[in-house]
Amino acid sequence: MDKQFDGTRKTKNPKPHLSGSDVYKQVNDVRTVLGKWKCGVDHEGDDDGREGIWNKKFILWELEYWHILAVRNSIDTIHLKKNICESLVGTIMNTKGKRKDHENARADLEEMGIRLELYVEEAENGKVLPVAATTMSRKEKKELCQFLHSVKFPSGYSSNFARLVSMKELKLNFAMMKSHDCHVLMTSVLPVAIKNVLPVKVCETVMSLCFLFNDIEQKVIDDKLLTDLDRRLH
Repeated sequence: MDKQFDGTRKTKNPKPHLSGSDVYKQVNDVRTVLGKWKCGVDHEGDDDGREGIWNKKFILWELEYWHILAVRNSIDTIHLKKNICESLVGTIMNTKGKRKDHENARADLEEMGIRLELYVEEAENGKVLPVAATTMSRKEKKELCQFLHSVKFPSGYSSNFARLVSMKELKLNFAMMKSHDCHVLMTSVLPVAIKNVLPVKVCETVMSLCFLFNDIEQKVIDDKLLTDLDRRLH
């Protein structure tokens, strides 16, 4: 995003934050119009006299407490966790198409001037990426895959992980994994699977992320717990 972040200093003040009551006043009398439209002009090009950016009043505004909420949106953690799971496991197992440790990522490190030992190196046969602490060796990947291949769950708890692991290619078949399988892997299995495989500093980081997902998806959450989790991650 070089065009948006070109080093030019921005001097304008940020847009004012709208409270729930402010937004409710804007959407309360909005007439629902389907299709794309510009501000003040509907999708057919006729001026309908409206102001603002809204073209629909969401049904959740009918709830009595919706306008007083500090955050009026919801993140689907089950699918968010699936994306993070694929990127995380793909990175530590160096899975092609899933890993986030690639040449562009190393170039970002060089641009920021950090982690000098991970910069891309020039060699006779092309560019070489130094092995990072997060990257598993073939032996470590084999140990992880053997563990996942042998793990057993109660009936109906999750898919059979033996079918999701390729012992020949030493990788997980994410195309066959459901969102719930990634949930089980992140919250229950992965912290145990990597405990004696990855370096301690990598294990602690990955396990902290897994524990976070496990804690925030409990039926009852203590406010103090959320504060401790936020402090731990930072």
